Formats: sequence, C-alpha cells, structure tokens
Amino acid sequence: MVDYLHQSKPFLPVLALGDPQQCASQAFGILASQTLPQSTLLGAADMCFKTPEGIILPLDSVSLKSGIHSGHFQLAEIVSTGLWKVVAKFHSNPQQSYSAVFEVKEYVLPTFEVKLMPVSAFFHVDSRDLTVNIRATYLFGMNVDGTAYAVFGVVQEGGKKSFTSSLQRVQIEEGVGVVQLKREHITQTFPNISELVGNSIYVAVGVLTESGGEMVEAELRSIQIVQSPYTITFKKTPKYFKPGMSFDVAVEVLNPDGTPAIGVAVVVAPGRVQAVTAANGMAKLTVNAAASLAITARTNDPHISHEKQASATMVALPYTTQSKSYIHIGVDTAELKLGDNLKISLILKRQDNHDIDITYLVRDILSRGQLVKNGRYKTTRDQILIPLTVTVTKEMLPSFRIIAYYHTDGNEVVSDSVWVDVKDSCMGSLRLESSKPAPSYEPRRMFGLEITGDPGAAVGLVAVDKGVHVLNNKHRLTQKKVWDAVEEYDTGCTPGGGKDGMGVFYDAGLLFESNTASGTPYRPDLNCPAHSRRKRAATNMDVTTSLVSQYQDQLQRDCCLDGMRSTPLSYTCDRRSEYISDGAACAAAFLRCCKEMETQRAERKEDSLLLARSKTRDKGRGTPWLVKRMTVTWTAGTFILAPHSLKVGCGQTSNCLLVLRKTLTGGFFFIPLILKESVLASH
Repeated sequence: MVDYLHQSKPFLPVLALGDPQQCASQAFGILASQTLPQSTLLGAADMCFKTPEGIILPLDSVSLKSGIHSGHFQLAEIVSTGLWKVVAKFHSNPQQSYSAVFEVKEYVLPTFEVKLMPVSAFFHVDSRDLTVNIRATYLFGMNVDGTAYAVFGVVQEGGKKSFTSSLQRVQIEEGVGVVQLKREHITQTFPNISELVGNSIYVAVGVLTESGGEMVEAELRSIQIVQSPYTITFKKTPKYFKPGMSFDVAVEVLNPDGTPAIGVAVVVAPGRVQAVTAANGMAKLTVNAAASLAITARTNDPHISHEKQASATMVALPYTTQSKSYIHIGVDTAELKLGDNLKISLILKRQDNHDIDITYLVRDILSRGQLVKNGRYKTTRDQILIPLTVTVTKEMLPSFRIIAYYHTDGNEVVSDSVWVDVKDSCMGSLRLESSKPAPSYEPRRMFGLEITGDPGAAVGLVAVDKGVHVLNNKHRLTQKKVWDAVEEYDTGCTPGGGKDGMGVFYDAGLLFESNTASGTPYRPDLNCPAHSRRKRAATNMDVTTSLVSQYQDQLQRDCCLDGMRSTPLSYTCDRRSEYISDGAACAAAFLRCCKEMETQRAERKEDSLLLARSKTRDKGRGTPWLVKRMTVTWTAGTFILAPHSLKVGCGQTSNCLLVLRKTLTGGFFFIPLILKESVLASH
C-alpha cells in the first residue's frame, strides 16, 4: 500500500494596507486541499494582530464563505511603528497558525519615482568602476528635472559603511542621471577589496526637484562583490546514484543577484560533459556512475578568464540493494511549461532474467497531495527500457514527482523518483479592462471596470495608489510569490532518489506499507525532518570563560581575550594575528580564540534567523507590506463570475463601478485575486 501524505496551505495573506481613518486593511486568500472536507476549507478562522512589542490584539472570528476575506482593523492615535504580524488559525486546525508580516510607518506619498539601474549586477574584485543609471519620473508620466545626491558604501553584517570619497552630485535632465563608483573610492577605506567578497555594495540616492519642493530617496543594495560572475549549485541533483548506470546531474547557474544565468556553458566531470543553461539557469547532464561518484561542475564562459570561472563539487552516495537490481528514471529536459510533452525513460538493471511488473506513478504533491496519473506496465524478459510520454497539465503545477518501482522475486522493492519543475503560470484566466477607456480620470468620478475570468470563479479586487509602490516597490504580490508559498509545502524532501527502496518513498513524501517487503520509517510530521538544534546556545560569557580557562599563562589569557574582542575593521583573524609582537604562543592563543568567537557569532546569527520564522515554515512570507495613514488603497469587493456559459471554454465577464479617491497621487492600479478550484492566482 502506498499512501500519499498531503498538506494544505489554507491561508495566504496577500495584502495589508491602510486607509485615511488609520485602519489596517487586510485581504486573504485560501489555498486548500481538495482532500480536506469543504467545511474545513471554507470554515471559520480566528485572527489577531501582533504588535512589534509582541502584544496580541485579537479580532472577531471570520467566515471564509468564498475563500477570500477582507476586513479593517482600527489603529490607535498613538501606534507602535515597526513590523506587525497578522495571524490566523482555523477552528478545525487550531494548532497550526499562518501569518504575514507588514510594516507600520508614517510618511508622505511621493509624487515621483526614482529607479536605480546598475550597468552591471555585480562588482568584480578587479573591476575599475561601477556605473549606476538614475531614472526619475512623475507618477503621471512626465520626466523630472533636478539634482541627485549619491553615496556608495558596503553592507557588512547587517550594517552599512559608506565610502566617503564617493559622495557626488549630478544633474537630472529629462529624468536621467548617472553616478559612478570608482575603485579608488573603495580602496581608500578598504585597501584589500578581496576581503569584501561576499558582501554587497549599496548606493543611496536622493533626487531633489528643480524647484526644491520635493526630494525622493532610493537605495539599491543588491550589487554583490564577487570573484566570479556566477554561482553554481547542485541543489536539484539527487544525492544517490545507481552503480553501473547513468546519473543525471542538474546544475543551476545563478548571477550574483540570484537571477538565472542564461546561455552559460557548463562542464561536468567525470567525462567532461558539456551543456548550456536554459532560461531558468538549469543545465541537465548525464554522467556514468561507477562504484563511487565525485562530481565537479565548472562554468566555461569564453568571455572571462579561467580564474573567474565558478565551480562546485559534490559527492553522490550509492543506492543500496540486496538483489543488485536497479531502476533509473531519466527525463530529457531542464525546463518544462504547461502543455509540454515530457519524455520519460525507465531504465532497468536487474540481476535475474525473470519477468518483472513495473508500476509507475506520476504525482503532483503540491496539488493537495493528489495522484495525477498512474500506470502499470508488464516488461518482457530482455527489456531494459520503457519509454513514456506525459503531457504536463495544470494539476502538475508548480512541480511534480515521478515515482517508479517494482518487486524482485525476493520481495525487495526497487524504486526511483525524480522531481520535475514546471515554469510558473496561472492555472486560471483573468483579465481587467476599463469599460470606457480614457486618457485620464478625475477624482470622485465613476470608473467602470470589466473583469473577465473563469466561469464561477471568485475574484477579490483591491485598488492601490501607485505612490505606495514607489516607497515599497519590492513587495508586490506576484504569481511567483504565490507559487513559492505553495512550493514550501512540498512533502518531498529531496530532488529525487533515495538511499534504498524505502528511502525513495520516504524522501518523496510517501508512506509505503507491505505484508512482504519492509516499510518506510515513521514520519511524525508532514514537514521534512530538520537538523536537530542544540538545546541552548552558548552565551558570549560561556565561550569567553571556557576559552580563557584553557590557558594558565597570564599573557596567553590576555592574548585570548584580545582575540575575542570585535573590531570595526574588516580584517580577518589571520591578518590581525600578524600584528602581534608578544611571541608565537600569544599569537596562537589570539588566533584560536578569535576564530572560535567568529564561529559563535555566525551560529548565533543563524539561530536568530531561524527563530524569526513562524510556526509553519515562514520562509518567503516575511515580506513587509506597507501600512500608511493616508488613502493608498481601498477594497473594491469580491465578485463571483457567472457560471459556465453555453459556449464551451468561454470566460465570463462582470462589471463594477468604483468612485476614485480624491487623494490619489497621480495614478493607481488594481490587484485582483482569482480563486478557482481551490487555487489562488494573482495578476
């Protein structure tokens, strides 16, 4: 028996913005498993707000009749600024909470937007300069004329240190200006740029209008200081291989800013196999596996030197089997999209010549734990390859796993799995159009909007002032954010494969029970097992006392204490030890204590990040949404599109009329959420 563990993510906060009465508005969408009862999916939920001080402000229970809820929360006249959290719990599942973070702050909406566009997404240690283009545009479309003041700096350990000599003033003409960071600006503060590798450069710019009536500030922090323009990872490569069979290596190449590196040649050893990355930055290669397998991947960009090429290594472990029988699932592409035909190869290697039945399962565990497709195939005596073709359907979004297994005559289960990613796309359709298009619209006038989408879908509509995203342009709700939230609830724990037949099922999020073969280990939680945390982190005093007590000589004790002290300089422990003139024993004590304290600081920083997560794997959901004391947004309402029309496949259109607010800064846009078949989509 194979049972599919499933996990729903029934709560997704999508917006938290304010109104002129100092209200925090919230709109919520539902992502729910079709394997759960309808009463659970659209039941009641308790909600509360949590202030930056940790004070809980409970709200009334809400009923999620259409899958989308919107409401208001009155902020006090004196309110705590900072990061707030909105939390919800379903009555049917009170032990699990869902949350989103937003920010409360006071400011004035700007009338123009400043964009910073670096010519290069990174700064190489050998680069001579870095150019950043400035673009300033009024929200109603005209260019800004004025003056820009800019300064560059580096972000280290969460703090910023500016390059004082980089301060500059440039003219903004027709909305365009250019600022430049020179190498000398950095070396005047940090003589050795190589010590800054891994940190990022920031540029802060303030644009003052020609009349001097308004200034808008912008900052960019994502310019990494690197030794190579690429980063290679094996995070989508299985950790286990089948001896004597081919092994599929999935190499991901990223730019320093985290975006996929497209069209980059990658060479993988053993075998010096070469491939080029696709639009998602992935390259799939096949190597032959022997008794052991150490893999090295290296970029082969002809435009950069050998020293600047990125490389990475990994060691794959052998799949263990008693009968020396194996199965390998091969897929032929690194990138898939909805509607594609995926060619799958089931390659068999067995010790005996008996016929073997193979059942292959195709499953999208992110679609509410549902079995999407399955089949059972009878093999011939000499057959070693079973070719299959699978069409990618919307039930397979955003990814799916292929599992194949068979039984040997000794009742051993031989299995394999592979995780397949699908390009993000909407499962439903949604289109917004003005019912009476016009070049401009006046405040307090009626605005007609046509909403076209899937028949019977619920559409929640929110109107947002464009000025909000000038101040908060990194936190828009996108389709990618929705899919990233869904992806977190993949009950599978690896890119595929496993240490043995049962390990394949366990890592894929499956429970396997049989009266003849062994079963999968007990899994107490739907989430993947995490590395155990130590019971209590050692404090600075604990570490200091422990290290100093290991030295009897007073000089060595003093040197150890000096090594544990932090310094504003970015020097490494090795470099700092070079300045010690009290002998080798003192230098050794200094170096040991310095490195130990560095390790403790790094672990403490990692722990603080882990503790900042919510109870339900908050990764990716801590993005701050803006709450303001101005008219920046209003909920237009929830609309249910008409049911199926007489024409097959025809969408349905609803009309709504809105009154435009008087305080708009020059424009606005709509954020619609369409909820169809328990799947949330944003456009």
